[in-house]
Amino acid sequence: MTRYASLIWTILLISGITSPNFGATFYSETVEREIPVDIVMPSVPKETARDIVIYLKGLAEPRAGQVPDATLIGELTRAGMGVIVVDYEGAANAISPWINSDLLNLRQHVSELSAPHLINSDRVYILPAGYRLARDIEFYRDDRKTYRMDVRYPALKQTADTAKVPLIIQIPHNNDARMNMNSIVKFRDSLLEGLMTCGYAVAVVAHPVAPPYNGIDPMPESIYKLKSAVRTLRAESPRFGYDPSKIGVLGFSRGSGMAGLLAATGTAADLEGDGLHPEQSSAIQAVLCQAGRFDHRTLLEDGFSPKKFEQYIAHFGDPILSADRWDAPSTVNWITDKAPPFFLIVGGDDSYRVPQSRKLHEALLAVGAKHPYIIEEGQSHQVTENPQNIAAIRTFFDRVLKGEDP
Repeated sequence: MTRYASLIWTILLISGITSPNFGATFYSETVEREIPVDIVMPSVPKETARDIVIYLKGLAEPRAGQVPDATLIGELTRAGMGVIVVDYEGAANAISPWINSDLLNLRQHVSELSAPHLINSDRVYILPAGYRLARDIEFYRDDRKTYRMDVRYPALKQTADTAKVPLIIQIPHNNDARMNMNSIVKFRDSLLEGLMTCGYAVAVVAHPVAPPYNGIDPMPESIYKLKSAVRTLRAESPRFGYDPSKIGVLGFSRGSGMAGLLAATGTAADLEGDGLHPEQSSAIQAVLCQAGRFDHRTLLEDGFSPKKFEQYIAHFGDPILSADRWDAPSTVNWITDKAPPFFLIVGGDDSYRVPQSRKLHEALLAVGAKHPYIIEEGQSHQVTENPQNIAAIRTFFDRVLKGEDP
């Protein structure tokens, strides 16, 4: 048992937490060796499925949080969560983009690492050491349900000279109540957690649509939800300690189209809706759009499924007679020279999304907005796993939100 593990166990034993599983290891592709893993489980009935936090120690980036690990892990276990502590022991490449493959593997093998304990696969989180997790923050409500989000942020001791960190919001691509484990595994997405290893606070903002969904984000209610989420996160910034003037957004597929729309519409008054915190701004400062739909009226000519296009017609009406309804959710129609910085990326084999991304690229160029634009040759519809492109994404957010030179 390591000295660190012994200290954690002593503190948790006093708190009534069950014995950790010391001595486990995880093979890290990042450092190319086995690294230590400690499993700390709360005292709950054996048949209870536990929410899980994968807690990353010894990362390369200087620690963003200022609260001791023992305190933070104790908070998690007292909340009924199991904690898997993975120690990188200060490895120089334990940071995005090199650590991203490990983040994927840790999530996909979390059941094995947690065995024999049952886990709740819809509630698996990754936290760098020094981070806190705030769950179920309400950001919108309608006649169907209340919408909530999770926020992960460095645990800072709030002082006048505390350096606030930027915030990254992810808009999920699925239509579930939250970004669940199955969806994450299927699409192999590690960008958000990778950015946390670089000192960003993060939030996941889902905006599920009532049945029948049919792949359509109804307007304007979908953008109402997202703008309400941004305003709520700004209002909550004193509580969580991130910088409300430095908010970036990323999205893939369905989430990409909505991320682009959120960025391009700025503070358009007719799209703010009736959500929470109307006194706050819904503007964001940077956006990553991965393989989305940005010009709905041209989807069919770009290779979109005719059957799915009929569902759009059923929802929006005739593309010519109801042009306004088609144009409202199309990012290209909102681009002006006041748009925040964009980063575009799409797989070269990703069917209609390639010309859709090109249209957004051209709309940005038309207003003089220079931006990174990557076509990943040979790739289809998936989040990038290319370390060079992940590094470019990090550089983009670091430049725009942290003011760092590449």
